[in-house]
Amino acid sequence: MQKISDYLKLDNKVIIVTGGYGHLGSAICKDLISLNSKVFCFGRDFKKFGKIFKKEIKEKKKIYFVKCDILKEVQVIKAVQKVWKQENKVDVLINNAINSEFRSDSHNIKFEDWKNSLHSTISGYFLVSKHCIEKMKSSKNGRIINISSLWDSLAPIKKIHSDLLNSPSISMVAGKGATSQITKYLASILAEHNILVNSVSPGWFPKKKKILKKNKKKVKKYIDEITSRIPLMRIGKPEEISGIVSFLSSEKSSYITGQNFVVDGGYSIW
Repeated sequence: MQKISDYLKLDNKVIIVTGGYGHLGSAICKDLISLNSKVFCFGRDFKKFGKIFKKEIKEKKKIYFVKCDILKEVQVIKAVQKVWKQENKVDVLINNAINSEFRSDSHNIKFEDWKNSLHSTISGYFLVSKHCIEKMKSSKNGRIINISSLWDSLAPIKKIHSDLLNSPSISMVAGKGATSQITKYLASILAEHNILVNSVSPGWFPKKKKILKKNKKKVKKYIDEITSRIPLMRIGKPEEISGIVSFLSSEKSSYITGQNFVVDGGYSIW
């Protein structure tokens, strides 16, 4: 099978990834590393980072952990400055971190839960973007890639989620809609600085280990219902997200900005 490195290279690109040791983030980071970029993972859990990238660290690949709670501006400023001081540039920012643990129907959600969930969905994207943009402007070059979701434009079908009670919350859906608009807004105002801003909307990429802990009969029904609505008839693999992210990080995407790329096996076309 042809490797992504056979047709695309990101030699010595300095890339910041938030949530880089998560379900999708780790696949994105591993492809970026394979393309010879320098990847800085912003996160709070060094042990989890070390576990996910144990092989890469042992092989002395160019991946580095930067301790940072992206919802705290002082920490974001220090983290971005640390990368800048070490590399004197920030080529790409990939906003990926999100707290999606909170689930609730709109009529059950408490106002505090609404505020906290919406804050965790979108505020980190804003804060890290804000402070990376300052650095990118100085070099008249940059890429920002926001990992969004199908829920930025679609509504969940309640019956699919009813048995497992895992419907996305109204606040998460609102946050993803905001991500889409922030992407377009930043693309418009940053174009003069040659900073390109795009988003990627993953479809169905459930964590297998997580869903298998639930009732197997209900999980099978859930997966069957989803795949019956996907033209490719299967759920996605994390590595199937990373190709478009790597492309948007590269110079090959130099005339693309303000766009959203849906990776969903065709789910949204019906």
